[in-house]
Amino acid sequence: MSEPQPAPPSLFVISLPRSLSGVTYQAARASLGLAEPVWTTDGEVLNNDRFVMGGPGNDVGKKFTRPAWNAWMTRGLHAFLDQVVKPTGFAYKDVVQPFMVAGWLTAEPRGIAVLRIRRPLVDVAFSMLARGWLYPAHAQGGRVPGEVDVALLRGLMEAEAALDAVPAVEVEFDALVRDETALADALRELAPGRTPGPVRYVGEGFRAVAAQQLGRRGDPRYAALSRKLETLR
Repeated sequence: MSEPQPAPPSLFVISLPRSLSGVTYQAARASLGLAEPVWTTDGEVLNNDRFVMGGPGNDVGKKFTRPAWNAWMTRGLHAFLDQVVKPTGFAYKDVVQPFMVAGWLTAEPRGIAVLRIRRPLVDVAFSMLARGWLYPAHAQGGRVPGEVDVALLRGLMEAEAALDAVPAVEVEFDALVRDETALADALRELAPGRTPGPVRYVGEGFRAVAAQQLGRRGDPRYAALSRKLETLR
């Protein structure tokens, strides 16, 4: 009788919001043969809007919390991650607490594979503004300092810098949209010595939504947001 194989290292998918993270998470999880926590959706362990015991409201939980704002919450969330994130066999994701997750992942070696999705900041900001998701713009106390779009861009820039500090294999949003090759290559890099299963997520519906998303880059409002980002940088 052959020896049972050890469980593979867990995977943590990190990105800014609206970056195809849910589709990527499910495709990566299936390819690597990883389980997902059943008490939340798409592995979002720090988004209580997704928890099975969450309330009827949407987008009401705290998001984009900076460690400098609340030391007690930082300790609590890091302890929560210590307790719930299993080092092997599972897949997790976060897009709403980039500062907390980045701090936890870099505080000490975790033995967890990390996949980072990079989407252009203007894409992210444009999509979030369209949905009215302004939490990256909030300063401490829930205020939005100055112009909403500029504050949103500043918050996203800070979050991107935090995520960039995490050692990870990175895949570009545009490459994910193009086909499944980039994700398949990234998963092979994340799982050395193993042979991931096929990566499947591109279909007719996916291509239609992707084309609509990319088409927004021709919107004059997108160009105006791009200019504001260049000024900030």
